[in-house]
Parts: sequence; structure tokens; C-alpha cells
Amino acid sequence: MENEKEPKPTIKTEDFEDHTIKCADCEKDLLYMVRVRPSEKNYKIIVKCPFCESESWLVELTGDYFQKTPKSLLIEEMYEENDVLLIIMKRR
Repeated sequence: MENEKEPKPTIKTEDFEDHTIKCADCEKDLLYMVRVRPSEKNYKIIVKCPFCESESWLVELTGDYFQKTPKSLLIEEMYEENDVLLIIMKRR
């Protein structure tokens, strides 16, 4: 039928998986990533640290993710460079 919609993917709590991205130098939490479902999506992420002007190690994730910042930080800018998502954080 034309009017039938594809079912939306469901989110199951057993699929949740937490990842904390930390600065490689000062080890402060920079970004929280929560996998909400497995998928074929691949992410390579580096997060710039506003505390010591360094950055996280390269983090590789697979799946569908939500992100959350620590209370003291905001995402200032996000862009892709050479297949790596670069996230620049700033203090609130």
C-alpha cells in the first residue's frame, strides 16, 4: 500500500552503551556518547580540549549515537576533516 510507512527503528535499553571521550593530556571528560542501537554507521572523532588546549585520542565508534556535553562545556564547532569528525569544545 502507498500510505504504509516504514516502521521506525526501536530503541532498546539493552543496546545502550556509554562512551566517555576524555582529553589525552589532562584526562578531563570532554563528551559523552551513548550508543542507542547497533548499526553500520562508523564514526571517527577527535574532541579539542578547552582546559589545556590539547585534544582527545582518536575514538572510533560504530552504531547510532546520541551525544551529551559535561555540564561545564558546550560544543562550539563541529566539522569533518579527512573522514574524522572534529569537535571543538568551549567552557560555559
